[in-house]
Amino acid sequence: MRILPQSRFLGRSSRDGDDRGAGAVGDRALRRLLPQLGRGITVTGGEPTLQAPFLAELFRECKARFGLHTALDSSGFCEPSHAEDLLAVTDLVLLDLKMMDRTAHIALTSQPNDRILAFANHLSARGVRMWIRRVIVPGVTDGEAELRELRGFIDGLAGVDKVEVLPYHRMGVYKWQQLGLAYPLDGIVEPSEGEVQRARRILIDG
Repeated sequence: MRILPQSRFLGRSSRDGDDRGAGAVGDRALRRLLPQLGRGITVTGGEPTLQAPFLAELFRECKARFGLHTALDSSGFCEPSHAEDLLAVTDLVLLDLKMMDRTAHIALTSQPNDRILAFANHLSARGVRMWIRRVIVPGVTDGEAELRELRGFIDGLAGVDKVEVLPYHRMGVYKWQQLGLAYPLDGIVEPSEGEVQRARRILIDG
């Protein structure tokens, strides 16, 4: 989990596992980061909702002590009931929707997308502001039917302030190689600007 100043999106590691709680850890860390924070912080992952109780306390402290805007960068693989206290003090969720097709989602991530779509619908019903993100992986996440299904899903959500279309990149491949693991997207190249613009026309321009 990383705490990122929204002014520059600079990452610093949090103190995972510190038993003093967010009140002590957050105050010390945030005062050190305060000159860079601007108007808020974004907490990203791994999956930050796995530490929802800690983050709820941290966000509460951020708002009470510093008046900061709070944002959560999540895959959405979370039971809504687990994150209720966290969502109550979250101003914005950056939500990554990898695939709409359930079978294709399992093939890509090894997990179904039921929980993720339910989380998105819960955010909508709860009135939490969202940015929806789609990473364009050529031949995997950019099929026309897939993108149009995603567009239809987004249109049915309340509170979506922005849709981001992000090009897939291979910067993390070396991590798989260092671990001696087969990279699941081996052989797939980064998308061209034309492929990204095509996806953007479907998802944003309509």
